Amino acid sequence: MKQLIRISFDTLVNSVFFILFCIVLTVLVDDNILSIFTLTYPIQLLPSILKTVFATGPNILKEKHGRDDDVFSALTVGIIITVLIFFILLLNIDNYINFMNGNYIDKKELVSFFIIEIFFQTILGYILTIFYYKSDNELANKVSLSFNLINLIVIILAALIFDNNILIILTTTILMSVYLIILLFKVYKKFIFKFNILEWIKYDLVSLVDDSLLLVGYLFSLSSAMIYGEQYSAALAFSSLITDIQWDISYSISTVAKINISKKKFNYKEHLKNSYKLIAILILSIFVMFIIAYPIYKPDLLITFSYLIFHIIDFIIYPVYRTKTCYLQLEYSIIKTNINNLINKVIRVLLSLLVTPYATVIAQLCSSLYQYFSMNILFLKHYKINNKGNVINR
Repeated sequence: MKQLIRISFDTLVNSVFFILFCIVLTVLVDDNILSIFTLTYPIQLLPSILKTVFATGPNILKEKHGRDDDVFSALTVGIIITVLIFFILLLNIDNYINFMNGNYIDKKELVSFFIIEIFFQTILGYILTIFYYKSDNELANKVSLSFNLINLIVIILAALIFDNNILIILTTTILMSVYLIILLFKVYKKFIFKFNILEWIKYDLVSLVDDSLLLVGYLFSLSSAMIYGEQYSAALAFSSLITDIQWDISYSISTVAKINISKKKFNYKEHLKNSYKLIAILILSIFVMFIIAYPIYKPDLLITFSYLIFHIIDFIIYPVYRTKTCYLQLEYSIIKTNINNLINKVIRVLLSLLVTPYATVIAQLCSSLYQYFSMNILFLKHYKINNKGNVINR
């Protein structure tokens, strides 16, 4: 449980500070930040997608085969590709806003600011993953907390000093870029460059496919939801705001599973028990955040609760299917697990095209239910769990 809490802590810190970032901008810069949060929501999946290739996969490869060079080679390639992706996004910010059916061309500086902050979180995610697989969880906690705290302080000071959005963005970007470069110099060690991208991909291919198709689904479903008017888009944004932290934290369940499976220290019963303790806390925190945030944003109650019900059901089944997916991917068959996951995500993308403002959550829950049943069937066909909680072959 301690390992799960430590990794969850970093995710909590990153997510909470991102929410605080939104609140600070709402108070000091613009009162329409919630809509910009929704507009950039698909881009918030990019850190997870890139991390699977350039951080998680290479670190699993290191644990299985002792190849440290791959970790730093992947980090180098990942930084270059990440800079290029986000630079292209910023150059095409008008096209992105138009695609999402957002009437916020006049707010493109703030949309750009959100994208820059997501870029920072992507690079930070690479660094933290290296610490996790070295079991330096305490150091990861300190780095995550210090980076996000300094980032927030810089934003607040810049917003108080400057009355110009561009100056606020430039000040924050320059200072936090310098801080990230310092962190990277401390992480890097001497290595021989290797470009084994297919091997980096294969160990976390499920997450890569999962998040990539999720991004596609969100691009279309959120752009559709915004057509139905501010009542639905505000409720969707609010429900995302108060569940986003929890979903980010829940991903630590699969992170811990992958670490322990790759290190041959995995106990299914213990992992599942700890996972459900975490899920119970997360669901409770959703209602706490609702009570705190509702007076600020005041979305439509009925529509908001309709969105939240789908999220809560998904939270309840998440630990089982996600843990079994990780185990099957690493110990059974990468190909078969990924084919099943691909079918699952195609279902989600197709359902996200439904002509309804609830397309996002309907697609999400149906996809999770498919994954829950299919992973249980595949897992129980090949494995069983003994009384000690160890996974053994049938």
